[in-house]
Amino acid sequence: MLISPQKVPRTAMARKDCLLPARARYALGYMVYGVDEPVEGKPHIPVGKPLGAHQIAELLGVRRRYLYNLLADATFKTELAAALAQKRQGYAAKAIDRIGEIIDSPNESAALNASKAILGEDAKGPVVNVSVATQTNVGAIRPGYVIRLPPDL
Repeated sequence: MLISPQKVPRTAMARKDCLLPARARYALGYMVYGVDEPVEGKPHIPVGKPLGAHQIAELLGVRRRYLYNLLADATFKTELAAALAQKRQGYAAKAIDRIGEIIDSPNESAALNASKAILGEDAKGPVVNVSVATQTNVGAIRPGYVIRLPPDL
């Protein structure tokens, strides 16, 4: 049974100008931010933590299949990526501050890794070159056995 959006717990929803219906905006908010206050009668749903599909389905009164279909929808994917980018941006200052604390730590290995992260050298990753050879002359391949004969024969 679908639950009216007025009866679901509060969350930070997607922006108002997005093309998603209200239930999808609530689902997006629950996936990214979680619920803002404890849910009456549902102590197993954590406050302020992102929720999984089964928890969101229970809150909204929809099937999990609805949520999986949302995750496959291009518009929902775009809105989810934008919401996650905003959340990531919100944590950037805190992360940089924490990395700064690690740089000042007595552990040289941790300080070096933190310095690399600040300088952006860690994000580059290793360089890998891959070359793939394709054979277009299929007629040259002949099935058969390969027999290794001793050289004195």
